[in-house]
Amino acid sequence: TRCVCKWTIRWRRNRLSQRECLARAAEELELSASTVLDIPELECSPREVLLERHHGVLEYTDERIRVAARDVTVEIRGMDLRLGAMSQGALHIRGQVAAVEFIRS
Repeated sequence: TRCVCKWTIRWRRNRLSQRECLARAAEELELSASTVLDIPELECSPREVLLERHHGVLEYTDERIRVAARDVTVEIRGMDLRLGAMSQGALHIRGQVAAVEFIRS
């Protein structure tokens, strides 16, 4: 797949990866690169986690929640974990959060 942007010529000439091309296009358009590249964004505190751009819940217990995201699995560990809200693009987890780990797929 080729990047359709003004960076296409540079991509072909300099052999930029599609990811680099999209990141540069996002910068030019003043968009968040994480949005364009489908990179998960995470906000967390000791009591809650908000994960945006996930690809689904893989495992769910009250001590561990594993979530698929692009190129990684996000693992949240703690106690009394529960899904507060879930949509196609965002996941809200509540409980006593002890650790968040990104595991490369």
